[in-house]
Amino acid sequence: MLDICRHADEDKPVHLREIATRNNLSKGYLEQLVVSLKNAQLIRSFSGRSGGYRLGRLPENISILEIIEAIIGPINVVECVQRPEECMMADLCDCRSLWRLLNHRIVDVLSEYSLKDLCEKQGMKRIAQALKQYKD
Repeated sequence: MLDICRHADEDKPVHLREIATRNNLSKGYLEQLVVSLKNAQLIRSFSGRSGGYRLGRLPENISILEIIEAIIGPINVVECVQRPEECMMADLCDCRSLWRLLNHRIVDVLSEYSLKDLCEKQGMKRIAQALKQYKD
């Protein structure tokens, strides 16, 4: 998504082989990813000799959460967070509330930032500024 954001424009979609080469990824792997991204309408494909991929929406309207969930599904730290019925200890678990909170915080952070934030220096500065509150 970052590569498409940085290299595609209205007149020229980006080819998967170009993305693969620039990012040292296999074209086969990218072919698997684009199916999910297309289904989520995050990218559009264009056929033909000058075909390729472009963003489905403006980068500021695509959250990082949408990208991740399109590829791996809903954020879910542990199964009992989304599906408590699958764990016979869910109602008694001392940790489930913490896992739920963690899940919500991850979703909040991923929702707060857009593809545009990762594509532009100003957005990266905003992320770096937010990181200053942590000591690592």
